[in-house]
Amino acid sequence: MLVSRLTEEKQILVKEMMQHCQYLKDSVAKVQSMMATVSVCTQTGSYPNGFTEEGSKGLISLLKRRQHDLRLKQQTVACTYRAILEPTPRLVEEEEGEMAEEMDWQHDISSDEEDEDEDDDAEVGT
Repeated sequence: MLVSRLTEEKQILVKEMMQHCQYLKDSVAKVQSMMATVSVCTQTGSYPNGFTEEGSKGLISLLKRRQHDLRLKQQTVACTYRAILEPTPRLVEEEEGEMAEEMDWQHDISSDEEDEDEDDDAEVGT
């Protein structure tokens, strides 16, 4: 039951990660589209909404900065998600070591309980 729940949770997380990556990709595309529109306006000299040439250049500068920030975020997110989904061998070894320690600990507890049961049986028999 726990394994199936864990599998379901992983599928949900992967889906959310993919949606986040797609959102960032779409955001970059929107910024590029806006930059292209403003560039065309600058080249033709037809500035919408009372923009000046200087204002259009400033807007392009802001859009370039936004595009750069979004691309950096895309790279960071991709690396982070990749690290989560594809654990390194060292991480897998650490998790296996922790599991082995936990199993040893549980074995020690069950051994102690068995010893107590044997002691109780010996007392009842006398």
